[in-house]
Amino acid sequence: MLFSEEGQQTYSRVVDGLIAKLQNEATAGNSRSSEALHALTLAKEKGGYGYDLADAGDRVHAAEEYLARWAEEADKPGTVTRIVAAIRKMLQSGSAGFVPTDADVWELLQRARERAETAHRLADLSSGEGEEGSIDASGKQREISAKVGDSWLKIAGEPSTASLGETPAQGDFQTILRTLGGMVGGKIEVSKSYRDDGSLHEYVFKDTQGGRIELNVGNPRKPYINSAHSRADGTLIYQTIYAWAHIHGWKIHPDPYGLTGQGILRRTSQMLSSALRFRSTEHMLPAPHQKLDGWRRGSSLEAARHNIGLLAQRERQLVFKRLEKLPGFRYRDGDFHLGAEKIPANAREQVLTDAIKRLDPKFSHAVGESTLARALVTQAIHNAVERGRPLRSLKGSALEQIRYSARPATQESASE
Repeated sequence: MLFSEEGQQTYSRVVDGLIAKLQNEATAGNSRSSEALHALTLAKEKGGYGYDLADAGDRVHAAEEYLARWAEEADKPGTVTRIVAAIRKMLQSGSAGFVPTDADVWELLQRARERAETAHRLADLSSGEGEEGSIDASGKQREISAKVGDSWLKIAGEPSTASLGETPAQGDFQTILRTLGGMVGGKIEVSKSYRDDGSLHEYVFKDTQGGRIELNVGNPRKPYINSAHSRADGTLIYQTIYAWAHIHGWKIHPDPYGLTGQGILRRTSQMLSSALRFRSTEHMLPAPHQKLDGWRRGSSLEAARHNIGLLAQRERQLVFKRLEKLPGFRYRDGDFHLGAEKIPANAREQVLTDAIKRLDPKFSHAVGESTLARALVTQAIHNAVERGRPLRSLKGSALEQIRYSARPATQESASE
């Protein structure tokens, strides 16, 4: 399947192949392709979408916008089989050897429509529409997000809740890596990759297991992280990149080629941890498929509090969806519990790790116990907010090292 974890990286070839085919057909005089290409690239102020097809992110959005039109056609009676067959033929001839199944095409159409619609809402937010800078966020939801975010900011005020090093105030990537990761950070190599024209293309982080994570800065307005080839140290490298962005005034954008299911959760967790470290979300933007409706732009603490609440609640939803049979775990009165029994603070890591491995062994390789612990705390905060009374305790040894993976050099924090 195109959108399985194994096939995820095929998506970039599909996008590039589709755009190339559309351009070739337009050049050859195909009127439908010419009209579509004109609409996709025409400036927004002239009624088009304004996509720059030389930019990787814009190519993705343009391809999805184009496919979204086909998805609308496929909704009409009697057209599904014809539309799917036509798209499959187009993808097969334009995507560097990729042979899609009907299921691939259908899922691609559905995703294109969903992501194009969400991208339109994010574009409205980016342009500043809406006094509150929110997307489909009810007053009640905004209130809950603010209170959940405020609770997490209080938790983050305790230094013992972080497992990585001190918060850097300045520095290049190597300095930040050492500040956050100590000896492990010193073992991670950082290099630069350049385009043929000599312009900077990306920063490459080589992890301690021979994998790599890239920060693509080819378009300085839309830098994004590619973790497709990561093998280890994911948490440390991600937190370093977000710290660097915060220090130097950059904003990390979504990966234009999307994320796997586990990747959506990992990205949400990484954003939450960095937001808590800096008490700000100004250095990051969510992806449409993270479904963080109501995200606010701006550098105010109010915006950060709201967005941190959204991130924490989305992380909780994703964890519980994957570990839906989680038996009897909860956070209450400053401690974690399993049923009626309190889990000793020094046993939290082992008990929660064992639970994850029993429920979903594959999932345990990508998400560690600190992620589950955060989800349990967020659940307790959410329930308390809905009942109209605060939690009695947001401090204690049970919350130590809850903001980041406690083992940045292990498989727990590997790729998304």
